[in-house]
Amino acid sequence: MRDLNHPKVDQNSREFQVWLSTIHTKWTKISYVSGLERFILWSKNNKKPYIITGYADLADISKSRIDRILEDYMLHLNGIITANSVRSAIAGIKSFLEYHEVDYSKSKLKKHTPKTTKSVGNQSYSTEDIQKMLSVTLSSPEDTARKNALILTLCSSGIRAGAIEELKVGHISSIQDCNMVIVYKDQNEEYVTFMSPEARSAFEKYLEIRKSKGEEITADSWAFINTRSNSSRFKNYTKFKPLDSITVLRLISIVIEKTNIQRKKVTSTRFNIQTVHGFRKFFNTKLNHAKVHPNDIEKLMGHQNGLKGLYYTPQSKDLFESYKQGLSSLLVSQMDREIAKTKHLQDELVKTETESHQKVEVLSQKLNDALSRISELESEIQIRQKVQQVRDVIVPKSKREKELETIICNLKMKLESKQTSQITLSHDEAYLQ
Repeated sequence: MRDLNHPKVDQNSREFQVWLSTIHTKWTKISYVSGLERFILWSKNNKKPYIITGYADLADISKSRIDRILEDYMLHLNGIITANSVRSAIAGIKSFLEYHEVDYSKSKLKKHTPKTTKSVGNQSYSTEDIQKMLSVTLSSPEDTARKNALILTLCSSGIRAGAIEELKVGHISSIQDCNMVIVYKDQNEEYVTFMSPEARSAFEKYLEIRKSKGEEITADSWAFINTRSNSSRFKNYTKFKPLDSITVLRLISIVIEKTNIQRKKVTSTRFNIQTVHGFRKFFNTKLNHAKVHPNDIEKLMGHQNGLKGLYYTPQSKDLFESYKQGLSSLLVSQMDREIAKTKHLQDELVKTETESHQKVEVLSQKLNDALSRISELESEIQIRQKVQQVRDVIVPKSKREKELETIICNLKMKLESKQTSQITLSHDEAYLQ
């Protein structure tokens, strides 16, 4: 990608500026402008009237003219870049034409656009490959320290090369023996990942060398710098440019050339392991092998992961726990890996013991609750037994009373019957008299 600050086509025209203002993402701007610039520069090799003199000319071009130029350009692209790269190469051109409402044949352009092919360069570096890169010595201790810090940061955090350019010292903070990194801070794409202990150590060594040269390191200092001051001492961090993605690519390419890392060429321009993206593949592969939850891996890599990513928003501390699960796999040093594995096992043992202790406490509490309930039930049973004993004493007396009442009732009935008989007899005697 070309630097927007060093254009090869004049960008002062109003047509270019108003179009550029509608593109809000930095990397989309770089990609679109780069593709558009290459298109205009290529057209200057044509014969009139098929030469595009600049952005103003392109914004006012006729349909017949632009269709002819686009047809020739697509034939040109299909011969020099892969099918998967053609779409991104013409994306900026389409965006510019559509913004300025330039009439062109979309159907013809679509027919000339090749179908995407199976992606290549999907393999990752091995741990041994990265060990070889770290063993390379560059021209100065500072360059070597920067190279080591950069490589370990890329492979242990999984961040893209483009994110290095925006990374500042203030975006990196310590968490236990690792570093937490806020990538694309204050942007919509912001996410959190982490650096391993060995990456943290290498980064601190790199900063110390910069300090020893006189640079004032602040939270606003670039994490990785690209250029140095002409002075032998660093006096103002604003003089330095961040390490851009192109320089990262060149630096890693130089390191690979100094090693015997075997990369297989799968196309005329691509290898089975991408120069910089191979570190990101390494990060993803190692975490998957460590059985880290897929959603957490996606978050650590800054992927949205569809609706799952939209609704799944874990806290940084939870992501760090997942990161630690795969940390030993991410370490490059054999000794550090063994130490990390031992520490992880110790942490797991402590965690298991803590969980077991908590379970014992819960079970103990449940047992105490059960015993307390049994005691309550025993008290209740004793009370019921006493009540029953009282009833056993009272109930027989009640029966005797009922028997007496029955006898009295019977006697009353007999007495009443006798009285009735006497009255009847008296009436009879009176009648006879």
